[in-house]
Amino acid sequence: MQIVFDSSKLPAAKRHDAWRDAICEIYLRVSCSAEDRDAYDGFVRETYFGGVALTDTLSSPQSVARQSQHIASLEKDCYFVGIPQSGSILVRQAGSSFPIHSGKGGLFCASEPYDLRCDVKLRSYWVDVDRKCFL
Repeated sequence: MQIVFDSSKLPAAKRHDAWRDAICEIYLRVSCSAEDRDAYDGFVRETYFGGVALTDTLSSPQSVARQSQHIASLEKDCYFVGIPQSGSILVRQAGSSFPIHSGKGGLFCASEPYDLRCDVKLRSYWVDVDRKCFL
Protein backbone atom coordinates (compact mmCIF):
# COMPACT_ATOMS: atom_id res chain seq x y z
CA MET A 1 0.00 0.00 0.00
CA GLN A 2 1.11 3.50 -0.77
CA ILE A 3 0.90 6.25 1.87
CA VAL A 4 -1.31 8.99 0.42
CA PHE A 5 -1.60 11.11 3.59
CA ASP A 6 0.30 11.26 6.90
CA SER A 7 -0.46 13.99 9.45
CA SER A 8 2.78 13.38 11.35
CA LYS A 9 4.64 15.24 8.59
CA LEU A 10 2.74 18.47 9.36
CA PRO A 11 2.82 21.05 12.16
CA ALA A 12 0.20 20.16 14.80
CA ALA A 13 -1.90 23.28 14.12
CA LYS A 14 -2.38 22.28 10.45
CA ARG A 15 -3.09 18.57 10.87
CA HIS A 16 -6.87 18.54 11.22
CA ASP A 17 -7.55 20.84 8.27
CA ALA A 18 -5.10 18.84 6.14
CA TRP A 19 -6.87 15.63 7.23
CA ARG A 20 -10.25 17.02 6.18
CA ASP A 21 -8.86 18.08 2.81
CA ALA A 22 -7.24 14.67 2.28
CA ILE A 23 -10.44 12.79 3.18
CA CYS A 24 -12.41 14.91 0.70
CA GLU A 25 -9.85 14.17 -2.00
CA ILE A 26 -9.29 10.46 -1.27
CA TYR A 27 -12.89 9.48 -0.49
CA LEU A 28 -15.70 12.01 -0.96
CA ARG A 29 -16.68 15.53 0.06
CA VAL A 30 -17.65 15.50 3.72
CA SER A 31 -17.57 17.69 6.83
CA CYS A 32 -15.12 16.61 9.52
CA SER A 33 -14.85 17.83 13.08
CA ALA A 34 -12.56 16.77 15.90
CA GLU A 35 -12.60 17.82 19.54
CA ASP A 36 -8.81 18.10 19.78
CA ARG A 37 -7.80 19.68 16.47
CA ASP A 38 -4.25 20.45 17.62
CA ALA A 39 -3.46 16.84 18.54
CA TYR A 40 -4.92 15.26 15.41
CA ASP A 41 -3.19 12.09 14.26
CA GLY A 42 -4.02 10.21 11.09
CA PHE A 43 -2.81 8.52 7.95
CA VAL A 44 -4.24 6.87 4.86
CA ARG A 45 -2.56 4.12 2.85
CA GLU A 46 -4.20 3.02 -0.40
CA THR A 47 -4.10 0.30 -3.03
CA TYR A 48 -6.38 -0.86 -5.85
CA PHE A 49 -7.66 -4.23 -7.00
CA GLY A 50 -9.12 -3.42 -10.41
CA GLY A 51 -11.88 -0.89 -9.74
CA VAL A 52 -11.99 -1.58 -5.99
CA ALA A 53 -10.03 0.71 -3.68
CA LEU A 54 -8.73 -0.54 -0.34
CA THR A 55 -7.48 1.94 2.24
CA ASP A 56 -5.89 1.44 5.63
CA THR A 57 -6.54 4.42 7.91
CA LEU A 58 -5.64 5.68 11.33
CA SER A 59 -7.79 8.55 12.55
CA SER A 60 -8.18 10.45 15.78
CA PRO A 61 -11.61 10.77 17.41
CA GLN A 62 -13.88 12.69 15.06
CA SER A 63 -17.28 13.13 13.46
CA VAL A 64 -17.73 12.88 9.70
CA ALA A 65 -20.93 13.95 7.94
CA ARG A 66 -21.97 13.57 4.33
CA GLN A 67 -25.05 15.69 3.77
CA SER A 68 -27.22 16.80 0.88
CA GLN A 69 -24.91 19.66 -0.14
CA HIS A 70 -22.02 17.17 -0.41
CA ILE A 71 -24.07 14.74 -2.48
CA ALA A 72 -25.36 17.41 -4.90
CA SER A 73 -22.23 16.84 -6.99
CA LEU A 74 -21.92 13.07 -6.64
CA GLU A 75 -18.26 12.25 -7.27
CA LYS A 76 -18.78 8.52 -7.21
CA ASP A 77 -21.66 6.18 -6.51
CA CYS A 78 -20.31 3.55 -4.16
CA TYR A 79 -20.63 1.62 -0.94
CA PHE A 80 -18.01 1.75 1.78
CA VAL A 81 -17.27 -1.38 3.75
CA GLY A 82 -15.52 -0.66 7.05
CA ILE A 83 -13.41 -3.35 8.73
CA PRO A 84 -11.93 -1.91 11.94
CA GLN A 85 -8.69 -3.30 13.31
CA SER A 86 -8.97 -1.32 16.56
CA GLY A 87 -11.43 1.19 17.92
CA SER A 88 -15.06 1.54 16.92
CA ILE A 89 -17.27 3.85 14.92
CA LEU A 90 -21.01 4.53 14.94
CA VAL A 91 -22.62 4.75 11.51
CA ARG A 92 -25.95 6.57 11.09
CA GLN A 93 -27.81 6.41 7.79
CA ALA A 94 -31.45 6.36 6.64
CA GLY A 95 -32.87 6.51 10.17
CA SER A 96 -30.77 3.61 11.45
CA SER A 97 -27.53 3.40 13.35
CA PHE A 98 -25.07 0.59 13.91
CA PRO A 99 -21.63 0.28 15.44
CA ILE A 100 -18.71 -1.29 13.64
CA HIS A 101 -15.67 -2.49 15.54
CA SER A 102 -12.99 -5.15 15.43
CA GLY A 103 -14.85 -8.36 14.59
CA LYS A 104 -17.92 -6.57 13.19
CA GLY A 105 -17.63 -4.64 9.95
CA GLY A 106 -20.32 -2.62 8.27
CA LEU A 107 -21.50 -1.29 4.92
CA PHE A 108 -23.06 2.07 4.05
CA CYS A 109 -23.95 3.95 0.87
CA ALA A 110 -21.93 7.02 -0.13
CA SER A 111 -24.68 8.48 -2.33
CA GLU A 112 -27.04 8.95 0.64
CA PRO A 113 -26.48 11.19 3.68
CA TYR A 114 -24.61 9.58 6.57
CA ASP A 115 -22.88 10.44 9.85
CA LEU A 116 -19.89 8.65 11.31
CA ARG A 117 -18.89 9.15 14.94
CA CYS A 118 -15.68 7.82 16.43
CA ASP A 119 -14.92 8.60 20.08
CA VAL A 120 -11.55 6.81 20.17
CA LYS A 121 -8.61 6.50 17.81
CA LEU A 122 -9.67 4.22 14.94
CA ARG A 123 -7.52 1.98 12.77
CA SER A 124 -9.60 0.55 9.97
CA TYR A 125 -9.64 -0.87 6.48
CA TRP A 126 -12.15 0.73 4.09
CA VAL A 127 -13.23 -0.92 0.86
CA ASP A 128 -14.75 1.37 -1.77
CA VAL A 129 -17.04 -0.70 -4.02
CA ASP A 130 -18.89 0.83 -6.98
CA ARG A 131 -22.67 0.29 -6.66
CA LYS A 132 -22.70 -1.21 -10.16
CA CYS A 133 -21.02 -4.27 -8.66
CA PHE A 134 -24.25 -4.98 -6.76
CA LEU A 135 -26.61 -4.78 -9.74
